[in-house]
Amino acid sequence: MSSRLRRRVPILFSPALVVSLALGVLERDARAQATAPTITINPLVTRNDGNGAASVIRPQNLNPTGISFSDCELDQTLNLSLSLSAFGSDGHLEAWVGGADCGPSTARTGTTAICWPVNQHITVSSAFTVPIRVRDIVAHQSETTKPTTYTAAGEEACHVQSQSGPVSLGVYFLWLVGAQPDAASSASYPVKADMQGPGAPTLTSIGQGDTLLLVNWNPVVDPDTSGFTVYCDPPPNGVTPPGGAADASTSDDAGAPTYVCDDGGFLDAGFDDGGIDDTGDATPPQPLPPIPIDSGVCRLVTPPVTPVAPGSGACSSTVLVAGGGTTTTDDAGNQTSVGGTQRLIDPAYICGTFAGNNTNQATITGLKDGVNYTIAVAGSDAYGNSGPLSNPQCGVPVPVDDFWKRYRESGGLAGGGFCALQAVGMPVEASIFGLTGAFAAIALARRRQRRRGEGKGRDRDRDQDRSGDDEGGGGGGS
Repeated sequence: MSSRLRRRVPILFSPALVVSLALGVLERDARAQATAPTITINPLVTRNDGNGAASVIRPQNLNPTGISFSDCELDQTLNLSLSLSAFGSDGHLEAWVGGADCGPSTARTGTTAICWPVNQHITVSSAFTVPIRVRDIVAHQSETTKPTTYTAAGEEACHVQSQSGPVSLGVYFLWLVGAQPDAASSASYPVKADMQGPGAPTLTSIGQGDTLLLVNWNPVVDPDTSGFTVYCDPPPNGVTPPGGAADASTSDDAGAPTYVCDDGGFLDAGFDDGGIDDTGDATPPQPLPPIPIDSGVCRLVTPPVTPVAPGSGACSSTVLVAGGGTTTTDDAGNQTSVGGTQRLIDPAYICGTFAGNNTNQATITGLKDGVNYTIAVAGSDAYGNSGPLSNPQCGVPVPVDDFWKRYRESGGLAGGGFCALQAVGMPVEASIFGLTGAFAAIALARRRQRRRGEGKGRDRDRDQDRSGDDEGGGGGGS
């Protein structure tokens, strides 16, 4: 081959080589674009419970998009709606959870892993929905070594957070292609999980009143506390929910309410003072208001019960159980509680919710006199969590015979008004003293008014006498 021909060969084949290389680059770029789709997540997420029923969304003030202890216990599922564009068949979609970007392979494997899988077999289309279980989202956040393959988490996942306060996580949807270690494209849905309520307060005492209890406790120092929840067993409506195990001792031994008439008469107009009506029946037909009869009074009376001392154990509950934990008190008297077990308690047992992280007292009304209630208190947070329960104590609402009640039962018709206002359970002596003081104040005011009137009258008479003297003196000089 001549030197001229040898020089032409490279010239003849160089354009073909350039075209081939160019086509390879274009093909590679096209394949990369086809296997790196754009992933879009709809921010509107629905939820289902473990039975597939639609979950009730918390109000806005309780972080409805976050994850609470109740959400986990009910085995909720987040239904995330996605859309994909320009995706190829050589890639697949997986869902991972972590506190930072799960796209790099180092975030998902080895000792540097910070993410764990929650769904590794997602069937894709241009628009579809991916269910992600709440328990899977929160399960491995406290583990040092993260799993690399998906395993469904159980109820134990609801107890992995040992401290109160939200933890920021993200659900990352990763488009993975072949043996490429890093995700070709990704999108994330942020979520905060707070499954540990505030530490348990210390229940100190329970006061008694007519159909009510006055509950006192020492709150704990916890910035996550937004209020307190008071629980009663049996429930305040008297109906134990299905599956409940109320075991509060009611005062059935006290007997049913009976009518007592001071003079032996009954309420009904058809009854005489001997207590027997025209038909010979000595039992009033129905409860009626106290009505005086021949200077006496008949009233419906609940036989006295023996109040249950707090902590006596006379009442008990398998529902309201102390959460435990370690409580410490600093030099200033502030209490801090760490740890403890919180439980998901049926809302039927809630007998009051009270806002404020320093609240330490609550009046629980609408209860039944003569019933031994088990009472417990828990701190609540901005995610609707109720933390570990306080030590439960017993309380028995009892009728309070204050002055005005006895006064009316004796036939008094005065309304009481401002002077009738008094504290729950104030003894009759205090009420009488207050009434006596009011009457004394009125009498003193009238006496002062009368004295002022008498003084003005004396001044008026003195002025008239002086006027008469002046007139008489003038006449004598004329």
